[in-house]
Amino acid sequence: MARGFTLLELMVVIAIVGFLMALALPSYQGYEEQARHATLRSAAQSMAVRQALYRAEEGTYSGEGWSPGDDPTETGWAPSDGADAFTYAINASSDGYAVTVTDPASDEELVVSYGNPPTVQTQQ
Repeated sequence: MARGFTLLELMVVIAIVGFLMALALPSYQGYEEQARHATLRSAAQSMAVRQALYRAEEGTYSGEGWSPGDDPTETGWAPSDGADAFTYAINASSDGYAVTVTDPASDEELVVSYGNPPTVQTQQ
């Protein structure tokens, strides 16, 4: 007696695996996007303490942005590992600031505002 699987059995298994993949893939892509948004938001929020200390000393928020390869900003802030591939543009005044975090891999941007930032965007 020959041992093994028939062609029909193999085709049924392949169809079941394909069906399960079709169900799982959209869910996985949604989780990837949520993780990317969380990383961008965390990167923007990581500079909040440094900005607050800078404002306490200087009377205004720092408008110095950051790009990969740059030294720490005038506030002493530099992104943590994993967030150092993003570009940070800051629009600041004495009343608040807005951080635009850009992921160069996906060209996705996230703007996080603190206080009352100026409405005219200046690029750093």
